[in-house]
Order: sequence, then C-alpha cells, then structure tokens
Amino acid sequence: MNEACARCRCCKNTIRNNSELNLLQYICEVIVETGKYRMSWFGYCLNDDKKTIDPVAQAGHVDGFLDEHITWGEQADGYGPTGVCIRTLQPCIIRDIRNDSRFISIRKPAIVRGYASGCALPVMIGDEIAGVLMLYSSEVDAFDGEEVALLQDLTVNLGRGIQNIRVMHDHERAQSELRASEEKFRLAFSNASICMGLVDANGVILEVNDTGIRTFGYTREELLGKSFLEITHPEDQQASKDYFMRLIDGELEDYRIEKRYLRKDGHIV
Repeated sequence: MNEACARCRCCKNTIRNNSELNLLQYICEVIVETGKYRMSWFGYCLNDDKKTIDPVAQAGHVDGFLDEHITWGEQADGYGPTGVCIRTLQPCIIRDIRNDSRFISIRKPAIVRGYASGCALPVMIGDEIAGVLMLYSSEVDAFDGEEVALLQDLTVNLGRGIQNIRVMHDHERAQSELRASEEKFRLAFSNASICMGLVDANGVILEVNDTGIRTFGYTREELLGKSFLEITHPEDQQASKDYFMRLIDGELEDYRIEKRYLRKDGHIV
C-alpha cells in the first residue's frame, strides 16, 4: 500500500483538471492495482430518510455486489462495516467474513465473489464525513494494524483531494456567476433610456452610457476623466459636492437631488 499512498498524495496534480468522481474512481483503481485487493469502492453517505450510502466509484471484482440498497442507518442492514464506519467515524475491520456476525446479511454474496475480509474507512473533509472507502481482500485477516494505518493515511489525502476539487469548482462557479452578473449589468447600463454614469470616490467619471453621451453632447473620451462637477451648473456645484461627500463619508446610503448640468454647447440640461 505504500505505492498507493504515494500516488494518492500526488493525485491533486495528476487529476487537477478532472472531476471529483474521476478522482474517486482513480483511487479505487489504484488501491486494487497496487494493494492487490479483490475489490474496492467508495460511497457518499447521504442524509436522506433511508440513510443511503451511494456507491459512485468501484474497481476490481464487483459483479453486481453493490446493486442492493446500502444504508448506514440504525436498522439491521445498517450494521455492516460501512454503516458502523460512518456512524463511529472509525475504521471497521471484518477479519473473517465467514465468521463475523456483522456481515451475516450479505455473507453469501461476498463469499461467492471471493471476499474473505474487509475494511471500511471514513473519508473526512474537515470535521465532516464525505463518504466511506470499502476494501475487500481474498485473504482472511488481511488488514493488520500497519495496513490500516497506511490506508488511513491514504484516506486523509483523498479527503484533501476532494476538498481541493470542491474549492476549485466553487471558485469556477463563483467566477461564472460574476461574469453573468457583470454582463447583465453591462446590458442594463448600456441600453438604459436615462443617463447613467459611474464615478470614483473623487467624483471622476469612469464610465457613461450612450444616453449620457447624447445628453451632454461630449464624446465618451471627452467625458471620461472629468469630474462630474465640471459638467454641473455652477450654481448647483456646492450642493452636489456636499451630498456626494456625505455619501463617501458614510453619512448617507444614497441621495436624490434635482440639479442642472451643462452640455458641451453650453445649453442647460
């Protein structure tokens, strides 16, 4: 399992551009390939009424073993290794499937598929459990203390990999939503039938819409960089400045005044 753990540590680089499910499938395949296990699978623990465990990745000799409903609830079929693992947040080891009462409900299907022992491990993201990693071996008592310690190290790195992917996807989603919001604002701003402008904290015009260009008679290049006070009627400049400074200082959340502007040709708006 040393090689599997090493490969899990580098998974953040090797699957950076892939999805969470790709990572989980990759890890299951690595475990079976390098650990020589009979089968490995990962399932999310859901908080639905049935306390479902949803298998989303698997590798090795599965042969329909995961087709039945799997639960981590308190009912009888929830006391298998995965259910116990999720409820206790601790590894659950089945050293001999033939003789462990916790496996009685699915003992026959497991033996038919060549599973002799098993180990369920919680995969955590911070203090929350994301899911459970289940391994089966064709050998009895295949999970000694050293092996379980290595597997726990692997699940720690797996949890970090899942968290990194989720953070990356949250960032991408936020960026996409921001771009969509900016595009909506741009369309509303540009196509507005009233004058609209953006100014900085000094009152310098940063942007103005097409209606503003037509209203004031300047080109966009001529307006950008001017203070809004430069195109304000001299008799209204002080009141405009006072309100604006109170807004900048936080005394006002917004303000509305009636004022006069001067067009480039000198006409009053």
